[in-house]
Amino acid sequence: MDCIALEGNQELRKVSEEDIEDLLAQCAKFSLPMLVANPDIVACKGEALLPMPGSLAVKYKELGVPIEKIHLLGKPSPIMYNYAKDSFLSDVPKSEIIAVGDSLEHDIKGACTWEVDSAFITRGIHCNDLHECEIPEDMWVNKDELEKLCLEHNADPTICSEFFGL
Repeated sequence: MDCIALEGNQELRKVSEEDIEDLLAQCAKFSLPMLVANPDIVACKGEALLPMPGSLAVKYKELGVPIEKIHLLGKPSPIMYNYAKDSFLSDVPKSEIIAVGDSLEHDIKGACTWEVDSAFITRGIHCNDLHECEIPEDMWVNKDELEKLCLEHNADPTICSEFFGL
């Protein structure tokens, strides 16, 4: 085996969490490179947060694999933004692009790094932190918690909205 490639979240066959951890530990012994096409750590499914491939990258790093061996190919990496710009938005100036997402760590931080505006959707993976806590009567989100999360993830959204829709 030369590397670990992680993508998507479709199940090919049922594998236990223990089997995955054993495989990661074996790969970590050799510091094999890991390619993560979707670095999201969690995703919303109804009311639940489900683990995503990025959570395995976190575990791999915790096993002592050097960070330069773990390659995040999706957001917040500029690779994804450059690809989208070159492939689909080549005639659109960056000043007219806005990234929309519910992950401060990936979507919004990536937009900040790539220097485009961003719309943070607060009813996504950070919903419990921002809406399921004590909120002043005249506000729609806990502003103190929002500021804390933005600092924690080094992300500064241009605008925030509870929902996204057309």
